[in-house]
Order: sequence, then structure tokens, then C-alpha cells
Amino acid sequence: MIEDPGTGSAAANLGGWFIHHNQTPIALRITQGDEIGRPNRLSLYVDEEQRIFVGGKVIEVGKGTFILPNG
Repeated sequence: MIEDPGTGSAAANLGGWFIHHNQTPIALRITQGDEIGRPNRLSLYVDEEQRIFVGGKVIEVGKGTFILPNG
């Protein structure tokens, strides 16, 4: 079975989906990665003002920077 251990960016996008479908506020616990032996537990909260909060403990495996052009 192929499974991603978990991504906070995907959880944030799920928060955007709930906003788009007018299903806020919402609080979820997301579980992922068990099948590949890397259990991941994330929290997703979208408040009444449609702000998205993602939380959880992480093990950093990569790092990067985005540079956007002016204009």
C-alpha cells in the first residue's frame, strides 16, 4: 500500500475546502501514515472568521524557500 505519512499543507487545503463549502467552524484530528509505520497525527481547526490552523508534531525531512517575483 502506498501512503504519504502526512502533510500539513494538505490539511490546510482541506480547511480551504470546508470554507468553500460553508462548513465552518470545524475541528478535526487527521490520522495518516499507519500503514507504512510512520503514524502521523495532525489537527485542523477552522474558526468562525475562516482562519485555518494546522498543528501537530513533526520530523523535518526537508526545507525550502519560495521567492516570488515582484509584480
